[in-house]
Amino acid sequence: MAWPASTLNSWGQFVNRAAVLVSGAYPTPYMFRGQAAARWSLKPSLLRLLPADTTPATALAVEKSLLENFRSEVHLHIPAGHLPQGFPAAQSPEWWALMQHHGAPTRLLDWSMSPYVGAYFAVESDWDQDGAIFIVHAHAAQKSYVEHFGAEGKIKNETFLDPSAPTALLFWYPSRKSARFVAQQGFTSLGTNVLSTHDDLIGPACQKAAEEQPGKLFHHKWIIPMALKPAFLRNLRAMNIAAHSLFPGLDGTCRSATEAARLALTSCEPSGR
Repeated sequence: MAWPASTLNSWGQFVNRAAVLVSGAYPTPYMFRGQAAARWSLKPSLLRLLPADTTPATALAVEKSLLENFRSEVHLHIPAGHLPQGFPAAQSPEWWALMQHHGAPTRLLDWSMSPYVGAYFAVESDWDQDGAIFIVHAHAAQKSYVEHFGAEGKIKNETFLDPSAPTALLFWYPSRKSARFVAQQGFTSLGTNVLSTHDDLIGPACQKAAEEQPGKLFHHKWIIPMALKPAFLRNLRAMNIAAHSLFPGLDGTCRSATEAARLALTSCEPSGR
């Protein structure tokens, strides 16, 4: 399903639009996800790994194998206090969240409560193509999940490992957040069907909500033209939204240094106006 979309023409326009969405109740019901290429769908990394004709049974077997391999060795690299509660028998989504933030393919997608964090991931790379910020009203998007399985956050393995379970989507965060998760004001979306792209789950739910409440924003995509990406990144760095703050540790420091060098080599106007 195609998302409603509009193109930003300046940093100032983005700031004004973002302020409207986060000026109400806290925490905001909106989730933001930046993607470096506007043409990309909301497709989790596990789905990008699997062939198009993969069956649900095969996908679940691959997912299980990834989890078992990760869980058997993660204690060698991460202190016990940082592992999911209930180690080693914590619920699978708790493990998937940790795997996701260390680069393993999962059925999860990362989101943020901050439109500025979303903007960072939309502009920090791929300067040869337009980026995008996806905006979702989380309560509307996960209404079907709550109706089928109860209050959000009450996760059980059988909900996500049963191929016959109702197809729905949940916005969720792990009970024990990593430093990176906290820095990025993170949430994840995860589907009960391992093979679902999150566009297919979010679009219909939000379209239904929009029909019931005309004029209210439930899902949208802000496109950031590639020519504006360096200017956006400069402004975000001035707000201390950069790799060194979003990825705590030495890796983030090195990524941030690379960002600074790339910006120093550009000749764009720093204001973005």
